[in-house]
Amino acid sequence: MKLTKHEKILISSALMFILLSVFCAVTQQNNINVIKHSETESVQYLIDINKAGPEELTSLSGIGPAIANRIIEYRTQNGNFKSTDELCNVSGIGKATLKKIEDYIKV
Repeated sequence: MKLTKHEKILISSALMFILLSVFCAVTQQNNINVIKHSETESVQYLIDINKAGPEELTSLSGIGPAIANRIIEYRTQNGNFKSTDELCNVSGIGKATLKKIEDYIKV
């Protein structure tokens, strides 16, 4: 059976759509680093504060780029955190901030 030019375009468009959908699904499935703070969504994993980079740290509620950099600086100067409570030694993180993020972090 010979396909018309119009049929070939439709088939190739459908295949491209399917491939793009699969690619997006796989990419989204592997991107578990994004933590959503909505009450209706759950956390995918805990952030290790001894290994996390600025992007992971800023995904935490109340942690902006400046505080993320202070966490990394503190970690560099003092070694790994021994407990999550030690985050209160970082300027800009108090008990209230720690309370907001404690369910999302680990050492």
